[in-house]
Amino acid sequence: MPNTAVRAMSDYVFGEARELLDEADVGLPALREAGLVGSDAHDILLRIKRHSPDGADDERYQRILEKEVSENIREGVVRGHTPTLNHLTGLSKNRSGLEGYRTIEELESLWRDYPAFALYVYAPTPPEGPVGVGKSDFAYFLGAEIGRRVYPDPSIASNATEDEFQTFQKWSEVEHWLKTTNGRKLFILDEAAQVLQFADMNEGKVLSKLLKLIRKYEGNIILIGHTGRDVPRDVRRQLLVCRKDSKKKATVGTGLKEENEEIRVADVCMRLDGIPRTNVEWDTMDTADFEFDVEDGEDVVGDEADEAPMCEAETNAGNPCPADAEYPPDASRYCYNHRHLVDED
Repeated sequence: MPNTAVRAMSDYVFGEARELLDEADVGLPALREAGLVGSDAHDILLRIKRHSPDGADDERYQRILEKEVSENIREGVVRGHTPTLNHLTGLSKNRSGLEGYRTIEELESLWRDYPAFALYVYAPTPPEGPVGVGKSDFAYFLGAEIGRRVYPDPSIASNATEDEFQTFQKWSEVEHWLKTTNGRKLFILDEAAQVLQFADMNEGKVLSKLLKLIRKYEGNIILIGHTGRDVPRDVRRQLLVCRKDSKKKATVGTGLKEENEEIRVADVCMRLDGIPRTNVEWDTMDTADFEFDVEDGEDVVGDEADEAPMCEAETNAGNPCPADAEYPPDASRYCYNHRHLVDED
């Protein structure tokens, strides 16, 4: 008869197993690194640990362990092997139960389906919002934790001074970073409502140019606003929007509409529940200053204003698609998700 004190490993996803082994919570006398080494190396490590006076501190143990773990991590990153990466990072899809599992999968698909997304996060009107519903926490979770699962080594920056990332509080600094940094980049602009409300945005033309510049240089941006009314109307079609309904719930899609004095997502593509809290440390009292130190959109982009045209398709709700057109390559009219329309023309 099986020991009821032993909790089945199938109850835990890859991200939790390493921590649980370390705490002996699964009731198994297993190596903490068992999931990160090959079977032959695992047997050798067990023999050394059992018979060496130094146990796991034995030099041979440490040398073999370093080699095996390094090789398997590299293989996992190169191949994008999710179970290995989950086990390594400890980011569990089960942190908040089944809803959390689904939420993480959906947010991963957001990165994959909209690789050049610009996301605007806002909250309901009082009493639910605009503060206290976890807008910034969600931005860090989506950007830093989920983003790193899809792109193993992104460069991340923000306009906050109390998080772990590079700090830029002027657009000229962000522009220099975009142009001189290789690979995937993410900028988190907190307190965006203050910038959009008080800066002379010239009817949104400056922000529109900035969004296109970010996409041009393999970048993403998450803007954290207030209640949905603080983003210029002529920029909304370039954005994915997220209404942070509560600490655990959010609605993501395109377009905004007013309904009973509330700003809601017009075309919903996902409803999230059980959103985990981020592991990124940040300060709720951070003022997150930012300055658009440019005169207008032409000064931002200069001669580089020949960005891709916008997709000509419509979303399921009949709103203009916010993505860049990429297909067909010789005369782009549709984005990646609407590329099937090329054959229908």
